[in-house]
Amino acid sequence: MNSILCFGDSISYGEGDSQSGGWVEQLKKRLKNTTVFNLGIPGETTDGLRLRIEFEVQRRILRSNKTTIILNYGANDIVVHKKAIKAEKTLRVEKVMKPGKEEPQTSKIKPSTENPELICNGQQVEHKLVVPLSFFERNITEALSYAKAINADVILLSLLPIHLLDDGVNNRFDQVKYDASVIAYNEKLRQLAKHFDATFIDLYSCFLNGSN
Repeated sequence: MNSILCFGDSISYGEGDSQSGGWVEQLKKRLKNTTVFNLGIPGETTDGLRLRIEFEVQRRILRSNKTTIILNYGANDIVVHKKAIKAEKTLRVEKVMKPGKEEPQTSKIKPSTENPELICNGQQVEHKLVVPLSFFERNITEALSYAKAINADVILLSLLPIHLLDDGVNNRFDQVKYDASVIAYNEKLRQLAKHFDATFIDLYSCFLNGSN
């Protein structure tokens, strides 16, 4: 009996697909002699994956089984919070004291530079990402390293494209997603898959025409 462990967010969980139950439930119906575990959690990012992957896998794998781990992440990692951007853009004043002076003589005013910037529609866009690209890379790398250590096969699913009407548009939760982020995170997934000899499935290209 083979085992497939599907980690991810609401897309894996099947939220919003009351008829079919999402792609993981479809795997359960179509694959014979295979136990498929739906380990998707709505709203989860790769930070959550990093914390729970070992615990979840150890509870389910059998040494005699072939284990495949599917990772379907990024949709929540790339979320930009507009409120956070406004806070980050607040200028910070550093007082500079000169010897023998009781009052600051000059002030250095600096905007925060902690956030990565990506190109969107030819313009530089400041991002306050839930999970910045460097942390996303770390989280996926740790998951791949663990999977390799237990001899599990890994499949990385790309992020889906952002619809043109939603690209850079503030939603009712005061959040924004950029297709530029999707492209950057997908490229990182592609690189990591190659490095760890994992399988990368480019869903972005498959869905691109349907999203426009």
